[in-house]
Amino acid sequence: MIADLGNGQSVAYVCDPGKHTIIGRSVEIKTVVEAEFAPDQTYDFTTEGGGFWIASFGLVPITTENQDLRAEVPMWLESHLLVEREQTSEALREYERDYKDALDVIMDEADTGVLKKITFGPDNRR
Repeated sequence: MIADLGNGQSVAYVCDPGKHTIIGRSVEIKTVVEAEFAPDQTYDFTTEGGGFWIASFGLVPITTENQDLRAEVPMWLESHLLVEREQTSEALREYERDYKDALDVIMDEADTGVLKKITFGPDNRR
């Protein structure tokens, strides 16, 4: 998965195929994406800005419905700083431990309909 952070940086998340929950958590906007990734494929996301007092952003999966955004991917790959971390890294496990309570609240909000949960299937690959 490669996500454009909208500030000249992108992040890549290398993961096993299958179902994943991706949570975008900023001060005023939270995003929950239920994704299913196929083996050996790349999926793209961008961000949608917002927030009133503090700049915040939500994750936007690039799908067949907003395919025109995919035209920007080559520019991201050429000009952005790419941050990549394997999912098995200790830093990721530490982040999940440190923010477990906050992430649980976000998931509860998505499960109860307070937050919209975005479904992202394997056919939305690059």
